[in-house]
Order: sequence, then C-alpha cells, then structure tokens
Amino acid sequence: MSSDSNRKFHEKQMEFFGAVTASVSHEINNVFAITNENSGLMSDLLKNAKRDKPIDPKRFLHINETLGKQLEREKHIVKRLNRFSHNVDTPLKEIDLNELITNLCDISQRFAYRKKVKLSLSLKRSPIVIESSPFTLQEMVFACIIAFLSEAQPGDSITVKVCKDSDRAVILLYGPKIKSEELFAMLQPMTDELAAKTQAESDGAKILLFLPRSIGA
Repeated sequence: MSSDSNRKFHEKQMEFFGAVTASVSHEINNVFAITNENSGLMSDLLKNAKRDKPIDPKRFLHINETLGKQLEREKHIVKRLNRFSHNVDTPLKEIDLNELITNLCDISQRFAYRKKVKLSLSLKRSPIVIESSPFTLQEMVFACIIAFLSEAQPGDSITVKVCKDSDRAVILLYGPKIKSEELFAMLQPMTDELAAKTQAESDGAKILLFLPRSIGA
C-alpha cells in the first residue's frame, strides 16, 4: 500500500471510530437526560411531602423503575463501547465472529433507528472462530451497513447474517439495492488487510464478505 493510500486508510479508520463513539456518547447523554429528569421529579415529590402533601406510592414506584431501566441501559451501552474500543488493542487475534458482529449491530442500531429502518441479525448457534483483525473487520461490515442505509427508505429492512462456507466464514448483508462497485472500491484496503473477498448478488441487494479462517493461511 502506498503512503498516500495508507494515509487515506487510517483516515477512514479514524472516521469509523469517531462515528461510533459519537453515536454511543449520544446514547449515554440520552440516559443522563432521562435520569436527571426523573431525579428532579423525585426531588419535587419529596419537597411536596415536606409541605404535608401526600405522595402517591405508585409515582415513586414508577420513577424507581424508570431509573433502574436507565441504569441497566447505561451499563449495556458502556459494555458495548468497551468491547468496541478494546478491538484496537490487538491488530490480529482469534475472535468469535458471532460476538463481534452482534456487538457491532448493537452499536449500529441507532444509525438504523434514525432512518426508521429495521436492522436484524442472524447467527449460527455454534461459535464461528477466525483469526483476523477485529477492528478492520468491524469497519468493513459497518461500511456495508451504512451503504445500505444510505439507500434505504423508512420501513425498509437490513439483515446481517453470519455463517460458514466450507473452511471460510461468510457475512451476508441484505438490503436495498446499492452500487456495489463503489462500495467494493472503498472496501479494497480493508479486504486486502483481511485477505477477504467480496461478492454482490441480486443487483446489489445482497453483499457477501468471505473471510479466511486465518489471515495468514
């Protein structure tokens, strides 16, 4: 890879990392906003109680349940972000493709929600373990999801499926028709690094990503 290509490749990686972290931080801010609103409501109820105004236990129970749900939501969001960020720690390692793509699709849900598109995931029951670059792999799948979202209309669906084909792992993405040639040209540095192969079917409505069991194989 030339120095110019290498620079553009790393710029794309930073864009991907920035887009994901910005989206996740927005989710966290939403949790803070809801928590703060309910905390203020509880404070108002307690102030009213000091003025000898009775408190409806059901309102307190509802607030408590809301705060509990937001706490669990925040824990899940932070866990997703933690898993994602640690994927840059090791450029090459054994990964469970099911776990990696599940986390990525969880992270991508907000992008789909904003376009009113349903993003679904289909997995094999047994783990699919490969030796690859987890960060670049997620970047490649995320780029495919965004490509479909760019063509999607409200009510459309995008499906990501993880499966095996002989000695290879395969990630299939179904969605609205896209210009696969443009997508594959953009993915080329990633497919080179991952020793992957790409294929389009159904006039660009189906994208297949073939991954070797090991990059070094």
